[in-house]
This record gives sequence, structure tokens and C-alpha cells, in this order.
Amino acid sequence: MKLVLDATPLIYLVRAGYYKYFSQLGIKLLTTKEVIKELKLDEAYPENQIIARLIEDNVLEVHNPEKTLKVIHGTHKGEVSVIALAMEKNAIAVMDDRIGRLYAKGLGIDTAHSTFLIFLALKKGLISKQKAKEFVDLMVDAGWRCDVETYKNVLRLIESI
Repeated sequence: MKLVLDATPLIYLVRAGYYKYFSQLGIKLLTTKEVIKELKLDEAYPENQIIARLIEDNVLEVHNPEKTLKVIHGTHKGEVSVIALAMEKNAIAVMDDRIGRLYAKGLGIDTAHSTFLIFLALKKGLISKQKAKEFVDLMVDAGWRCDVETYKNVLRLIESI
């Protein structure tokens, strides 16, 4: 399985401390040069040193998609580059923005939410249900936004695994 991560999943999974499980998932994690540009790794955001280390350690691969897709209203260059790379690599685009996910689905690209990585660790027995819930709460505490319905659905999904 290959996942192409947008900026939001990277930022909040790292801020929550979940990045420590990336290498244990047994999947290929990718992102794009455009996403890295958006992250401004040279600036002093708390997650940037960790993201840079993930790249250095080849836990997270950075690619430039060969094809350029059109940026539509409600999307940005990073999201569109994630969709393009997911298309090229036959991967899942991991993004939280609804319009970006709809754009990807319209092109036949599978999408997943940031919490998908937490579900993977739970299914593989790497974390407990309680730890999964803690990671979601840590993401929210770090500034990750989701509506109440999504939050409740995520908790229900955790309980069902």
C-alpha cells in the first residue's frame, strides 16, 4: 500500500506524536515537493525538524508528480500535487479537505482521512483503542479541525476495530 500525504495529515500526525509509528506500518509514505514547500521546513514550526528527519531517514519519500493537474476553486497547489502523485503511483491520497477529496474521487483516486493512519496502526495491533483515541485528541489539541460528526464517527470506527 502507498499513501501520498498532504500537509495537514503530516502536520497534525507529527504534532500528535504519531509519526513514531510511520515506519512500523509496513506501507510506503510519500508526499510532494509542493507540500514540502508549503510546510516551509526552514521555518521554526514545531513539526518541521521531525518531518525533515522523516525525509532524511527515508520514512517519507518526496516526489514531484510528472503530470500537473488544474487547481480548482477550493483547492491549492499542494493538494493538487498530492492527487497527481497518487494517480501516478496508484496510491491513496491522504487529505482532510473535503473539496480536495471530492476532486480526487472525481478522477478515480482513492482518498483517506488523516485518521486512516491511526486506524492502520490499530488494525495491526501497534496501538490500543485507547491510544488511538488519545492520538485523535492530541491532533485536535494541536489545532487539527474536524466537525463534531466526523469526530464522533472516528471514535465509533476506533471502537469497531
